[in-house]
Amino acid sequence: MAKVQDEWDEPAVDWLPLGKATFKFGIATHGGPPDVQQKPFHELTYPDIVDATQISFSQNQLTELLEKQSGAQSVEIDQANASFTFNFHVGGVESATGGTPWAILREFMPVNIDPRIEAEALFATEGIVRIRDEDVEKNAKQYAAVRRATGLVWRQHMLVAFDRAVASGAVLLYARPQSISAKIERLPADAWPLLDVIDWQNGVAIAPDGTAYWSLHAGLARKQTLAAKSHVGSRRPTRERARLAIVSLYPKGIPDPATEPNKTLCQKVQHWLKKNGMPKAGDDSILRAAGRRK
Repeated sequence: MAKVQDEWDEPAVDWLPLGKATFKFGIATHGGPPDVQQKPFHELTYPDIVDATQISFSQNQLTELLEKQSGAQSVEIDQANASFTFNFHVGGVESATGGTPWAILREFMPVNIDPRIEAEALFATEGIVRIRDEDVEKNAKQYAAVRRATGLVWRQHMLVAFDRAVASGAVLLYARPQSISAKIERLPADAWPLLDVIDWQNGVAIAPDGTAYWSLHAGLARKQTLAAKSHVGSRRPTRERARLAIVSLYPKGIPDPATEPNKTLCQKVQHWLKKNGMPKAGDDSILRAAGRRK
């Protein structure tokens, strides 16, 4: 079996930048739970939290949740641009606000206005027009609701689903370690929870040891492609299942027989198939899939 590539000069065409990947792999393609979770995070019980980590919501369900939590008349989730748009209609006035989740949730820094300028604006008859206090308060409340809704949907649902996809091996992560000019390498799944993402837009994260990872991308694991092939008219589904297990167990290529004897290889493949709820494969099929037998 050919050695699996473990370094790349550029991202593969089917990988997505980290921010867009959270929308692609953090939203269920079909279905989702029958009821959308509506409780604020501080009101969730432990069983609620456990349930939330085991399910993924569809785009329609997340849109509904954003609407209810923000009070917007309508909400749009744009997966291609990784953004939310909240449309309001209050007192005959229509307005829209939104952006990427990380931009919406970015810490808000109030603008300090010189009291003298503000006093002059209060009595000005032309030029600067003072915004009424009630309008300022209304806009602040509306923006706060947008932030709360965004935080609920992105942090508690989409990112949890994305984390689960990475942990399961369904989605693989890639990045340039240390330097922006380094070759791209695949990141181990257990490293992802340890990374502190400091720039979702450009895919930059910092590890606990200070290592920087640049140009973070995500893509479906190769086993997903193989699994699809094994379900669509494959003439040798048993061998395809064995190959799927082998690719998952040995992403960088199968060790030579002296390092990994046939018996050990077959035992590991059988265990992987059982763990993933798949039928057994004969040793002959496993060894053929591994290129050790014709």
